[in-house]
Amino acid sequence: MTTVQLLVRRINRLAEIVVIIQFAVLVATVTAAVVARYVLNDSIVWAEELSRYLFVWVSFLGGGLGVGRNIHVGVDSVVQLLPGRPKLVVQVAAEIMMVGFTLVLIWVGAQFALFGMRNDALLLPIAMGYVYLAVPVGASVMLINALANLHEHVLALKPGKID
Repeated sequence: MTTVQLLVRRINRLAEIVVIIQFAVLVATVTAAVVARYVLNDSIVWAEELSRYLFVWVSFLGGGLGVGRNIHVGVDSVVQLLPGRPKLVVQVAAEIMMVGFTLVLIWVGAQFALFGMRNDALLLPIAMGYVYLAVPVGASVMLINALANLHEHVLALKPGKID
């Protein structure tokens, strides 16, 4: 395993741990809110807001992990019918488009997060920029994984590697 592959693996592992913790807090928050509402006849006013923000973070980091595992949403039934080299060429083109998309997402997401630092959340004592930061952080994980996938596909395109 190369140093780059090890780094990508560690970044993905860190993202997995963060997603697991965020999801556990999300489940606990929603459970506590439901119990408080229907058992104690009281509500936790900040629970819905926290749950929403955690869901945003879980979605973007999970999307980055999905790119790394090649389980992101896509229609690849036609691509799967292609033979070796044409299939790899289409996969390389798709990864290049993914890299371009994630670069734009990082750029725009970072600007939005900076802008959001001026605004506070409605109930929680945090700046909305921390919520919006999920976009460039998640897109960065997507970018790292897309570049790793692109590298593998380009190496597979070398003469003698495929039919």
